[in-house]
Amino acid sequence: MTVSELANQIKSGSVDYNSVTINVVYSPEDGVNYIENTRSAVALIKAGIPVDKWNIVYVNPNLIRDKEGNKTFKQIIEDRLFKNNLKYSKGTKVIRDKDGDTYSLD
Repeated sequence: MTVSELANQIKSGSVDYNSVTINVVYSPEDGVNYIENTRSAVALIKAGIPVDKWNIVYVNPNLIRDKEGNKTFKQIIEDRLFKNNLKYSKGTKVIRDKDGDTYSLD
């Protein structure tokens, strides 16, 4: 399912927005929360669901997350930050999708 398809299903009510969990990794080193599944966050934003209504789940950063079973939530966040030329404590309040559209978390 694409991000837009999920957003449309949330808008139509065929998917309950509460069923979409947003995995957040808290970094005690810098006191910042990082969203692991940004595509789900974008779907909620596109559906018009305010951030304070999201089903946020704080995950253990050391839990294995990827399908191959070799990367933790923290490693996935670190890889994404590196790929986007960002650093811990200098994350972003904007999510950019593959089409270049941006979505604010404010």
